[in-house]
Amino acid sequence: MKVMGSPAPAGIELTSVPDDIGHTSWSQRVRSLLLGPYGGGTTRRRASDTVRVGIAAVLVVICVPLARANTSVEIHVTDLITPPPSGIHWLITALWFLGSVGVIVTLVLVGLLVPRLAAVRQMAVAGVAALLECLLLDALLGSAAGRPPIPDFAGFNLRFPILQLAVATAVALAGLPYLSRPLRRLVIGAVSIAALCAVVGAYGLPLGVIAAVIVGWGTAAACHLAMGAPNGLPSAAEVTDAVRDLQVEVHGLTPMTRQEWGVASFAGTGADGQPLELAVYGRDAADAQWLRKMWRFCIYRDSGPTLVLNRLQRWSTRRT
Repeated sequence: MKVMGSPAPAGIELTSVPDDIGHTSWSQRVRSLLLGPYGGGTTRRRASDTVRVGIAAVLVVICVPLARANTSVEIHVTDLITPPPSGIHWLITALWFLGSVGVIVTLVLVGLLVPRLAAVRQMAVAGVAALLECLLLDALLGSAAGRPPIPDFAGFNLRFPILQLAVATAVALAGLPYLSRPLRRLVIGAVSIAALCAVVGAYGLPLGVIAAVIVGWGTAAACHLAMGAPNGLPSAAEVTDAVRDLQVEVHGLTPMTRQEWGVASFAGTGADGQPLELAVYGRDAADAQWLRKMWRFCIYRDSGPTLVLNRLQRWSTRRT
């Protein structure tokens, strides 16, 4: 996220900044460490979530006949990574539960910091929906999706999909937009390790694990489509605090009437009373421009303006 503002006009003497500016309270620091920008509660629905739901449904359907076939690829994969050495079996079990149950409990506790329990509600809906989807597949296809037992999979949990992993994935991905970027990476890494440990520890077969991740991914996308997700851009109050951390005092910061996708524009006044304009660029701004550029490159002879690689270039191009 980049915060940009118009420079002070030449000849204007900047006033001194009060001593209390630039000091952030302990609670705000903890929140910024764990949570992403709340944006005053503004949410959005992405059309791409509809595509994700459709892709997830198709992939689950494809996995069913593959699971029933007991493919040689799946047999070779299980032979390659299982069983684990007896000395680390406890570690595999610990990582499996930490990456599934542990992630759910941790995210619920972190979600309590979000105002009005918006994150907790969305994660709860995603978890319950993933659970119901797994139970529905169980009722329609059977617990193993019709997979015939073979000696190569002796000792494995044949369930399709792995219920515990599907719920953990849905909860994690549903709460992901509310988290800070480092915590997002940590959560994704924990769920990925849990998926690997599920196969290594014989808690599920590869296709059962893959189907569980797909179900959780599609369920989270459906929840974001139905309930909306944070837009990843801060509110006026959060921008004011961020600018004050840069030793700049602003007053009366309000959103501008004209807004662009992925960019939050604000107007206010400085300490000297001069008008200021601030622009906060989110990840969607760069992503949207890159997609437009690639579309023009594939469809039209003239691919449009030069593709910029960072938000500073995009800001300077738009201002000029």
